[in-house]
Amino acid sequence: MSPLNQQILLKSFKNLLCIAAEKEIQLLLWKKEDDMRPEKERGKKELNTSETQNSNCCL
Repeated sequence: MSPLNQQILLKSFKNLLCIAAEKEIQLLLWKKEDDMRPEKERGKKELNTSETQNSNCCL
């Protein structure tokens, strides 16, 4: 594998790790927020993933 291909592969892997970490954090925050709701309202609000899709953390 050429050095250029290795760099591209490494950058892609880092981007995937970053996206996975962002989604995990977002899920934990959503869960914490949901747990603080009254019991009858829990689970009704959907998880919003659009913020993670527009993130620039991995650039």
